[in-house]
Amino acid sequence: MRMTYQSADYTETPQYNGNIASLSWRAPLGTCRDIQGYHFSYDGVNRLRGATFWERSSGAPTITDKYSEPLVNYNLNGNITTYQRRGQTTSNTFDLIDNLVYFYDTNIPDRLIRVVDLAPVANRPLGFTPKEVSFNIGV
Repeated sequence: MRMTYQSADYTETPQYNGNIASLSWRAPLGTCRDIQGYHFSYDGVNRLRGATFWERSSGAPTITDKYSEPLVNYNLNGNITTYQRRGQTTSNTFDLIDNLVYFYDTNIPDRLIRVVDLAPVANRPLGFTPKEVSFNIGV
């Protein structure tokens, strides 16, 4: 496994502030690709905004988005408000498996109360499964 920060291996944007620019690893033997990885993007206050999946069999990598996490948004308190994730949906198809929306308590803005998945219904079992959470406020 390899992490880059300031030096770019392929097409990632170098990060000079301690953020990880990319992560790569060797794929298992028998796959058509020899190296896979992610390029990471950040917002102006260094919060993760996305992770783009790539594969390389020779030369420069190819952005395939198979397992990308293309969108992460935050509220003013820094809590995640939306999160998207792609994954394998059939033997040769990749699509959105998570399109999560996070809801927070209006009285206690940092307390998560619910997560809803807006991904296509057929893909939802392949990703995150939201559970109802109950809190004992004042205990």
